[in-house]
Amino acid sequence: MQGKLLRSLTTKSTKIHAPICLYIQRFYARNVTPKPVKSVKLNDNVYKIRNIGISAHIDAGKTTTTERMLFYSGLINHMGEVHDGNTVTDYMEQERNRGITIRSAAVCINWQDHVINIIDTPGHIDFTMEVEQALNVMDGAVIVLDGSAGVEAQTITVWRQADKFSIPRLVYVNKMDRPDADLDMCVKSIRDRFKVIPLVLQLPVKNNKGSMVGLIDLITMEQIIWTGNQGCDVQARKLTPEDETIYEKALCARGVLSEQLADCSESIADVIINEGNNQLIPAAQMKEALRQAILDMNHVPVVCGSSYKNIGVQKLMDAIVDILPSPCDRPALAMYQHFEDSLCARAFKVVHDKHKGAVTFFRIYSGSFKKGQKLYNIHLDQSEQISRLLLAEADDYKEVSELQCGKTQKKTNRIKINS
Repeated sequence: MQGKLLRSLTTKSTKIHAPICLYIQRFYARNVTPKPVKSVKLNDNVYKIRNIGISAHIDAGKTTTTERMLFYSGLINHMGEVHDGNTVTDYMEQERNRGITIRSAAVCINWQDHVINIIDTPGHIDFTMEVEQALNVMDGAVIVLDGSAGVEAQTITVWRQADKFSIPRLVYVNKMDRPDADLDMCVKSIRDRFKVIPLVLQLPVKNNKGSMVGLIDLITMEQIIWTGNQGCDVQARKLTPEDETIYEKALCARGVLSEQLADCSESIADVIINEGNNQLIPAAQMKEALRQAILDMNHVPVVCGSSYKNIGVQKLMDAIVDILPSPCDRPALAMYQHFEDSLCARAFKVVHDKHKGAVTFFRIYSGSFKKGQKLYNIHLDQSEQISRLLLAEADDYKEVSELQCGKTQKKTNRIKINS
């Protein structure tokens, strides 16, 4: 009944498409199990897009992490610091003076042949609505924890907001360079506070002085050490039985991870049952199982690093690409298949720029925007004409003539790996 109503409504004029869009989204979320998203016909590039938000309790290192991501992707040539007031996403004068994020900022980077659209959201409780607005258009989220504090008050708030919108997420345990940082404590706090199953993907590697210098990737069973040059020089090598204690610890942790994934992946379970050795599970198979596990909202991958010390951020970006869902993996996208090549977009934020006036932020779900194009505004019940199209990188805007769903741009990544 509902499906027949949906089809009849979405075959009518473009003017009817838009108001129905918002209604159907709410209806599907509450009452209907959507069709498999694989039936959506989209530009192939859409599968290589990650629309994510980065959220955290205040001072967990969220903006510092974002700044490193921009640097390693090649978007910026110099890393700013929060305490210096020169980061890209904290561009307001009050943000730079106070060292906190007040307004969410959008940036776009390229990594491993994928496009990552990032929204850096505020961590202070007074700006919770900024997070709520951004979550409306996210497909995934990165929750940043302070490695010495674990889950904090505002972490709980943003987690509940992500639950409200059914946003798959992964946790990045930051500040692991601190002497009092404790990954096990953070994992326990995630399990106890959120009643989810943490999937630990990495273990920290520390030197004789107790400072973090790298990490162990449990999926690839590699030890990765950051040697300097602003975190651009990385040494990676496979762990072997000759590594003794480190190897045994990593093997044990991989076994726990494999058993957790076996609960939601038959292919992983088959390997464990038939072979009895978690080392025989290919990395690609584990990544695919992680992508499936994260969609059930009961499993949360956990990675670690120290953004300020330039350790682990590239592996976080790898995890975003490998694990977090693309738009095609999200059930909410199912309704947009009815628009096919027609434009369907959602305005999620309006800001006032002192030079450009009112600037509206959109997420494009299908079709394309063109300069001078007329759109139907469902809230005002009238048509509007687009005067200018801008690509936003925080407070920097680049004017373009057209914006398409799934269109990508290439930039140079900044990283050197020695195996």
